[in-house]
Amino acid sequence: LAPMATVAMSAEASLDSFLESTPSPLVAMLGLQSLHAQVTKALAADAPSSIDAPIPRYLSLPSDSRVLDYVAHSSGDSSALVLKRDWLQKHTQTVPAVMSLWFAWGSNTSVATILSQVESMRSRCRPSCRILIVLVASSAYGQSAGSFAADDRLSMLRKAPEIDGRFILLLTTDGEGDNEVVDEPSMRRLIKCFVEMAVSYYKDESRRSRKPKKSSPQLLARHHFKRAYYSEFRRDVPS
Repeated sequence: LAPMATVAMSAEASLDSFLESTPSPLVAMLGLQSLHAQVTKALAADAPSSIDAPIPRYLSLPSDSRVLDYVAHSSGDSSALVLKRDWLQKHTQTVPAVMSLWFAWGSNTSVATILSQVESMRSRCRPSCRILIVLVASSAYGQSAGSFAADDRLSMLRKAPEIDGRFILLLTTDGEGDNEVVDEPSMRRLIKCFVEMAVSYYKDESRRSRKPKKSSPQLLARHHFKRAYYSEFRRDVPS
């Protein structure tokens, strides 16, 4: 009896840890990890004072990481449960709203390589996950917004069926190696893009949570809980 009581208390405490804090949109950054810390530092420095503005939580991973691979599974009949096992943990820690793939953009960058990685990631992440292509161009090598816009390879990327052309973002950097720094305007655009894409994702997830056809109190409670929780992700309390 004692071990069972301990397990029950542990599970309850674990659930409370999720419910007592406001969930943050989850954003994953894959590739060029040396630059990721600058995003979190910029976010901390410019954190909005309004509680209505969602502040993302970031995951920094190498480009070949598979820890976020999404596996849809069924745990059998869960109609007697309000929430499926690990639902809260999954959506706050392991299923990102936005997956950003970072690539160094230079004269030798291969469009085919980028498309291959995007296609691979699309097949492995949650179908509704937003994918952002982040192209990092160093001013040390003569890269600029103007030369980027005129690059034929960009046109190829925007027209590729694997990519939504709206979700390609250029970051310009100064310095080289360990001294490489993302310029401030680029950083502001990136963070704004992350938030907007995440809010869009959670809004769509809320819409996808449809009212159950079965008159089950557990399923009805699950429906309302999910809609409310997704609304908290985007700080849309009235909905």
